Amino acid sequence: MTQSQINYFLAVAGDGSITRAASRLFVSQPAISKSISAMEKELGFALFSRWEKSITLTYAGKLLYEFFSRSKDEYRHLLKEIDQYRDRTSRHIRIGCPSTWNPEAFCPAIMDHFRATQPDLTIGIECFPLPEMLNMLKNRELDMILSLDLRETFLMGMCTKHVATTGCGVLYSKKCFPDVKSIGDLRYTQFLGWDTSAKDQFEALASRICGDEFTPAFKNCANYHTAVFELTRGNGVMIFADWDSAVHSELFEYLPLDTNVYINAVFSVENQAAAAFADELAQIFGCDGQK
Repeated sequence: MTQSQINYFLAVAGDGSITRAASRLFVSQPAISKSISAMEKELGFALFSRWEKSITLTYAGKLLYEFFSRSKDEYRHLLKEIDQYRDRTSRHIRIGCPSTWNPEAFCPAIMDHFRATQPDLTIGIECFPLPEMLNMLKNRELDMILSLDLRETFLMGMCTKHVATTGCGVLYSKKCFPDVKSIGDLRYTQFLGWDTSAKDQFEALASRICGDEFTPAFKNCANYHTAVFELTRGNGVMIFADWDSAVHSELFEYLPLDTNVYINAVFSVENQAAAAFADELAQIFGCDGQK
């Protein structure tokens, strides 16, 4: 019996309908029906009584539903107790940041501050792709992630706090654009993006950067590496924050602009240690946590 089978069973029992359960879980009805049938075959008894379009729990199904519901509540309570204990006793903070960032842009300020104020606290900072970081945060493999405010990082049960601001600018190929003095010199090329979840925010930022100079054109690439390849060939320019590692590449030139973007800290609402750490980060970088 798998966790997915149990989740499907609880959903159907709670909704009283395979159709409603499938819609809520974003899976197909046949998948749920097949899962429940396999579960009944393994257990050796029926979980539901089916009459035309209605579906109700059998006596055995009710007992199993009560057991799984009780176990799920106890499991959540146990995790909460573990988190509370860890918050009281842990002196280690695990932080994730995007794999495109340059940790040297912000790590020294963080390490120097806590070395002076909390020498017993250890801090681990590692770089990961954003989707991987989000899963690690949900699975409690990280205490906090840092990301640009442009990215959609909101998760159920998570807090988002603005902890820093950083400058941003436009990155372009040195070879293809040798005489760039201002943003107006890039009016005839397109802005390259790669993150569909941040498309609207990215385009709004580009329009704000270009101001009255010109209306920017956009191209969304399949992924980050494709966008960088197009950038190398001179087929567009890209917006980067000062904390991004690409701004130091020898292949590109970086045009800094009088525009700032926010850095977010995302952490569990129950992780009090991470919340306190985020407050400290906001103090380090002079951010009041508000836009």
